Amino acid sequence: MPALCHRAAEFGQRVYFLGGAEGVAEEAIRKLHETAPDLNVVGIDAPHFGKLTPTGREEVVQKVRAAKADLLFVALGQPKGELWLAENLEKLGVPVSIQIGASLDFLAGRVKRAPIWVQRIGMEWFWRLASEPGRLFKRYLSNAIFLIRGPGRD
Repeated sequence: MPALCHRAAEFGQRVYFLGGAEGVAEEAIRKLHETAPDLNVVGIDAPHFGKLTPTGREEVVQKVRAAKADLLFVALGQPKGELWLAENLEKLGVPVSIQIGASLDFLAGRVKRAPIWVQRIGMEWFWRLASEPGRLFKRYLSNAIFLIRGPGRD
């Protein structure tokens, strides 16, 4: 995500950040601006999707669309972010939209990343699970069940 932000700054592209906890995107953007001062952030929104009405959800889509972003980073967690993007991708009008999970938390320094050696062997997910079992166990379990069953098999 930081590498894409640096490229967006280099080419003058407009970036929108959606999701994450209140204030996290702002912290992450401050850090990004240290190395990419020309990053053009055209929107930051951290709505509580669980509390939004259908009208509120549509308003979020319209805010993103009105910003005319070239790149949308969605930090809603898995699989919520992927599902939201799949449902709204065409309406958003953004050429590149990416679900980034906890990237904003990592960049803002709110969540510590796994050591490099753990990242390199592909076990960062396990590091995160061990670090936050109460929050992540149910999510990881539901993701595993989804992968085993396949989509649309409830």
